[in-house]
Amino acid sequence: MFFGAVRETLPLDPPLGTFRMVGDALSDSVWGGLHELKSPRVVIVWPDARPVAGAEGDFRIALDILRGVAESLAEARYTSGRPTQVSVYVAPAPTDGETAPTAD
Repeated sequence: MFFGAVRETLPLDPPLGTFRMVGDALSDSVWGGLHELKSPRVVIVWPDARPVAGAEGDFRIALDILRGVAESLAEARYTSGRPTQVSVYVAPAPTDGETAPTAD
């Protein structure tokens, strides 16, 4: 589920296929895609992590991938002097009876 969501929403370089889902390939692809944006700041919002959070091992792997990408893109030595600050926000969607906060 996580791999599919990443393929649909994040820039990837090189593109990911659907045959094998390997964490290292995903990490490299996300890193390359975000680096190619040539933006000093990127925000990734994961608005409903509940489906993946229920599978603790997969959730940890997903968070480790995002953390590693953010840490390495922040380093000038890994980005040819063009670091990118990546912020990742992970939140569950509201459950029944709850409402999402609204901006005033």
